[in-house]
Amino acid sequence: MQQTPKGSDMSLKIRLAVVMFLCFFVLGSWVVTLGLVMTKHGMGSEIGNAFSSIPIASLCTPFLMGYFVDRYFSAERVMTVLHLSGSVLLACMPHFIETGNVAGFLITLYVYNLLFMPTFSLMNNIAFGHVENAEKMPYVRLFANVGWIVPGFALGAAGLSDSPSIFYLAAIASLCLGLASLTLPARPPAKSAQAESKLGTLEHLMSVLRSRDFMALLIGMIVISVPMAFYYAYTSTFADAVGFKNVGATLSAGQMSELVAIALIPVLIKHIGYKWMLLIGMAGWVARYVLFSIGAIPASQPLVFIGIVVHGICYDFLFVTAVIFTETLADARSKAQAQGVVVFCTYGLGQLIGSQVSQFIYNRFLPPHAAGLTLALWKQFWLYPAGAAVVGFLVILVGFRGEKARQADRRAHGDNVQVKTAM
Repeated sequence: MQQTPKGSDMSLKIRLAVVMFLCFFVLGSWVVTLGLVMTKHGMGSEIGNAFSSIPIASLCTPFLMGYFVDRYFSAERVMTVLHLSGSVLLACMPHFIETGNVAGFLITLYVYNLLFMPTFSLMNNIAFGHVENAEKMPYVRLFANVGWIVPGFALGAAGLSDSPSIFYLAAIASLCLGLASLTLPARPPAKSAQAESKLGTLEHLMSVLRSRDFMALLIGMIVISVPMAFYYAYTSTFADAVGFKNVGATLSAGQMSELVAIALIPVLIKHIGYKWMLLIGMAGWVARYVLFSIGAIPASQPLVFIGIVVHGICYDFLFVTAVIFTETLADARSKAQAQGVVVFCTYGLGQLIGSQVSQFIYNRFLPPHAAGLTLALWKQFWLYPAGAAVVGFLVILVGFRGEKARQADRRAHGDNVQVKTAM
């Protein structure tokens, strides 16, 4: 990774903050209320297919794009091309929705996410390379949370939470993001003479995969990604059914709680350790869906709102902690590959299963010719992701042992893997 002079350190951090802000601004502009928009425009039965575009893209393009960036292209220029191209596709979305062209909408959305999802790994690699240690990464990521929050409030205040115009806002932000990506430090492709052999890289990655804790983490994260897909796909429609008027701003309250949660992560990891952080996050998902189910009949906006606000615990205590744990567990030569495995299993495999399962269950509950579920049906619907979250909790409880057990293994087997943070 190219070294940055100390005098430009603050400038670099500002540029990273701007790119992270815009990246999540783009995503937050359309993901949060897409389910509501589709329901209002007669596409409710295809919500799961629409949200499957993100995990399918996560399964396909990040590894392929990483290969080309490592060997042929500069990372920041690739990000620029992808985001500028994505802005054009986003601007086409409202036309497909307003004309009822489901096939055109889904195809365009899938192509867009094939372009967008690889930029996450490119952005994270640049950011991790300029942060002193992995446990300080949450402070940088705060700007991503702010980027997710702002469009929700803006769209809610403008009364556009259920409008196809959400994609116009995303298109403008994607254009700005493409230009901002050019300001990131250059990351030229590696010279073949300097690159490590594929066999050596695979050996280092396998040493991480042999860790019982890492495998338990992956299995638990795949399981919990299923109920997470339920949340992103159907909460906006459910919030509207319960009676929230400003759905975009209501859901953004969940991201506001992330600002607190993500700031606490480095402190809590040191005091209670990774296992308890993961278990609290898993328990948060169980509590959320129980609150949603209870809050459906009779309709209770306070209970549903609490279920939304715990998002900081549900998401950050799990997914950000998982990223930090992986960064500290992996050898320097396998960090990028290990992080790629986590993305593949969670945002890819887990959410793909969740998107399809949630759509299947939703459509099974959906009465013939109805635009959406009744509150009585919503009450039953949310019990399914609650059950999946319980399974995820048990996987971490039983399978994830903690630092003391890993230290004992290293003494017994002569393992040289170093984990920086004690449990």
